[in-house]
Amino acid sequence: MSAPSPLHETRVRLLEDLASLAGFTVAVDIDGHVRPDMARLHCRGGGLLIGDAKATETPSGADTRSRLLTYAQVASTWMAAGIGVDIAICHNLDPKRLWHHSVVALARTAGLEVARATYAELDAETAVTVMFHRPVRPIGGARRQQQSVARARRSSSLAPEVPLSFRSSLRPVVGT
Repeated sequence: MSAPSPLHETRVRLLEDLASLAGFTVAVDIDGHVRPDMARLHCRGGGLLIGDAKATETPSGADTRSRLLTYAQVASTWMAAGIGVDIAICHNLDPKRLWHHSVVALARTAGLEVARATYAELDAETAVTVMFHRPVRPIGGARRQQQSVARARRSSSLAPEVPLSFRSSLRPVVGT
């Protein structure tokens, strides 16, 4: 695998900026084996945002589809714990919405119900596709999730409401 291109790195920074503006400020390792370009918890709302930047990949590439399916499968695990998950892909302009259709289909393959999906052109060559997923039955409601995230930020560990299986794989990322 070659080093990421300057365009890829620019798109990663764009995803990070969008995440911060939306309140996703706590960088986490979502799973010991899955490494998206960005994964962050919302500072108050208790949700997770997984972001991946694409400079040369297409939505039909086998490796790309496999990686996105893995993100969707990880998202379904988080959602089973009552945590909403959004997945954002930053990519080239896509007038036919191929990224949109591909990621929605992969999410459904992973058993996720897509609450909403959107596509936005950010400049003359860059767009973002975002899928929003919400758990069917959030554990303890929004207020309890907000309290859990607040405790996690104070203690640098996850609150007790998050299942033990998640606590070992979710570590705040330092220095981002």
